[in-house]
Amino acid sequence: MDRQLQTVLVADDDPDVRLLFGDVLTRERMEVVYAPGGGEALQAIQERQPDLALLDVQMPGLDGLEIVRQVRGFNLDIALVVLTGHNDRETMLTAMNAGADDFFDKALPVSSLPERLRAVWISKQAHNRLRRDAERSLRESEQRYRMLLENVDDGIFLLQDGVIHFVNKRLAEMLSRTAEEIIGRHHTEYIAPEMRELISERHQRRMRGEDEPTVYTTRLMDVRGGVHEMLVRVGVIELQGKLAVLGTCTDITAKLEEEKREARRVERITAMNRLLQQVMASDGLQNLLDAVTRGITSELGTGWAGVWLKDDGTYKLLSHAGSPASDIPVDPEFAPAMVRHYEPLARALAEKVHRVAQPAGPGQGVFAVFPLIRSGQAMGFVLTWHAEAPGEYDTGQLASLCFQLSTLIENMKLAEDLRASYAELKSAQDELIKAGKMAALGEMSAIVAHEVRNPLAVIFNSLGPLNRILKPQGDAEMLLRIINEEATRLNRLVTDLLDFARPLAAQRRQILAQDLLGRTSEAIRNIPRNGGGQRLEIQNYYAENAAVYVDAHFIQQALINLILNAFSASPPDGKVILRAEPAVVGGYDYMILTVSDQGAGMTPEVRARAFEPFFTTNALGTGLGLSLVRKIVEAHDGSIELESEPGKGATFRLRLPSGETLPRDVRPVSGKYASLPRPSISSPG
Repeated sequence: MDRQLQTVLVADDDPDVRLLFGDVLTRERMEVVYAPGGGEALQAIQERQPDLALLDVQMPGLDGLEIVRQVRGFNLDIALVVLTGHNDRETMLTAMNAGADDFFDKALPVSSLPERLRAVWISKQAHNRLRRDAERSLRESEQRYRMLLENVDDGIFLLQDGVIHFVNKRLAEMLSRTAEEIIGRHHTEYIAPEMRELISERHQRRMRGEDEPTVYTTRLMDVRGGVHEMLVRVGVIELQGKLAVLGTCTDITAKLEEEKREARRVERITAMNRLLQQVMASDGLQNLLDAVTRGITSELGTGWAGVWLKDDGTYKLLSHAGSPASDIPVDPEFAPAMVRHYEPLARALAEKVHRVAQPAGPGQGVFAVFPLIRSGQAMGFVLTWHAEAPGEYDTGQLASLCFQLSTLIENMKLAEDLRASYAELKSAQDELIKAGKMAALGEMSAIVAHEVRNPLAVIFNSLGPLNRILKPQGDAEMLLRIINEEATRLNRLVTDLLDFARPLAAQRRQILAQDLLGRTSEAIRNIPRNGGGQRLEIQNYYAENAAVYVDAHFIQQALINLILNAFSASPPDGKVILRAEPAVVGGYDYMILTVSDQGAGMTPEVRARAFEPFFTTNALGTGLGLSLVRKIVEAHDGSIELESEPGKGATFRLRLPSGETLPRDVRPVSGKYASLPRPSISSPG
């Protein structure tokens, strides 16, 4: 009975690799000897004589290939396996040519190492036994030697002048022929057509004594046309005074197929990991779904992918990527037809299996449906198109992805609902704070009205008699004028404060737009203001009977505030434009009133705070004018917008209702407004 593999030498300059391999082998009850370099490995082989040596190809000092060459000079019994960091066929052949028994790719799962080494050890024992028996048999008789050759697992052949002179039973079985059918024929007849010329040239050079590899791979064909990947070892001998080639063939077809399957599996796992990373990094539901469909088509290799989610009982195609090779209608406009066909199937799958494939049509590939299930309910489904029927592994990956996608979608929807609830709560909190501030402002206004207005009235009533009695001149006249101006400014502050704090009850009625603008123009003429010769230009873009549904007094007050601010911001010879034009927004009629100036404009920081109470950049201002304007506009179910950039002036746009029936939640909109062009008229400033 063959002895079990007991002692293994692990030689690698990477301590992590040594410990990883050693740990796996130790758990399999093997004694492990470690060597960090080539010199130590060679010494350990001589002193400890392990059953098998696992040698890294690249090590300091002696590399793995040199160790193999030296060890084969004094020890033919030890099994030698080289480690490589990548599946390099040339490195493998070089190692085999040097005397290695096998190789192991570090990229393969380390869990497969013990079984691999046991297989190498068993094969090595057989080869050692064969070699010793063959040596003994050769001394005893040629017949005994032939019997041994017939019972080995590898194929054995003998060539002379390119003709096959001997094959053992195993090689004949590989080719699905008898030895009698093979012997006497040229060896290239059994080589795959694409490799015949190369193998023939190598054989001829070898017979001429030229340096050729003694270990190589080739493909042999059996009688049924099957192809076998072979690892061939050859040597030149002398037979009856002529050169001949003696060689062995090892069928590595299954081994290579397994490695290919493992490589494909690793590649698919890597692709799935990349896809999951892209999905997890997505921000927002739409970005998440787009990442899924793009990833399914690019990473998992499907021709097309789409995601349907249920919204108010209706399935909607929210994302798709790729394009099928056939004319299958999978574009968004065909979504209803797709839902009618596949949604019942997805619902049926919810309680049974997580995947199904269905032919799209003759020669048109295959659709696969994957329901999105959460808490026992179908929230949607993923539909993929494949040029060929997807394998079990592919559909398993997609089913796993859809299971995780269901969780992500639910969590994202919960997060969005939470954010919406928080926003509503924050808005309600802000309204409560604002209401509290307004209540406090109202109380303060009452105090101001009582405590400030009365002294101001006394001051104003006293200034007139003082001027008549004293008839001041010089400094006295200047001081009394300053008292009057400051009292007037203080009275304006009190007036603005009371207007802002007082509840605004707009008495709305229909008024012609031209009447509203005309009253505003006349009021501006009669209001004294500081500055130069700024003028007001009114631009009309409405029909003669165009009306606006407002409290004319309040809207006129808002327009006057805006125009006075515009005059203050404009240069001495500047122009302020008051523009009116109709608009239809959301099916409702509005009048758009615009006040534009040619001033210095506002920075983004100032523009963001322009409507805040008590915020002002004017040393003589109260900071309540624009706040009052917004309050008036919003009391009319309207809205106000501000556009301004440094150096480009400022434009205030008021949107006011033209009729009585309006939604209560109107909001500002941007874009062009419908207009009826009319000649402009100007009013002097």
